[in-house]
Amino acid sequence: MHELTVCFDPGKHTYGIAMFDGRRMIALDTRSVHSRARPVDEQEMHWRVGRDAFGWVNQVRDMHAAMAHSPTQNAASVRVIVEWPRIYDNGDGSKDPNALLWLCASIGAFASHFSTPPIHVAPAAWKGQVPKEVMTSRILKRFACDPQEWILCETLEKLRGTKAHHALDAAGMGLWASGRMG
Repeated sequence: MHELTVCFDPGKHTYGIAMFDGRRMIALDTRSVHSRARPVDEQEMHWRVGRDAFGWVNQVRDMHAAMAHSPTQNAASVRVIVEWPRIYDNGDGSKDPNALLWLCASIGAFASHFSTPPIHVAPAAWKGQVPKEVMTSRILKRFACDPQEWILCETLEKLRGTKAHHALDAAGMGLWASGRMG
């Protein structure tokens, strides 16, 4: 029996999610639940994030179990790691701390689907206080040795552009959790 690790980085309308089997990343995505066709209120939006993310986890877990020729229930436990929002005040009053409350709602909606509580990780705990470009470079370097992991990151970065940062942060949390961040 082994452990799958799911890392979740919430955003206002998009989120990043990564799944690791042991120390190896097996899936990575950035997703949006925003609907221009039917506007929804903030509460429903963040409930959708949690439901959508849990659905993604189940799809990936089932696909991974099928490829490994083992039933899903033998895929064992799922450890959930979420990036817990922090307020970084730059002193000019431009940050609205209330915006982070909705991210907490997304985290709660997602985490409520699992039988064990999530591990909450502050951004500074797993990536320190380095600029986003530096951290993105470090994350991609860690995956460069494994062709499957590299393709996940490279494809995501090309397809999703600027929205890929949530998924890359989720991948970075997985590297940190598995001891691969160095």
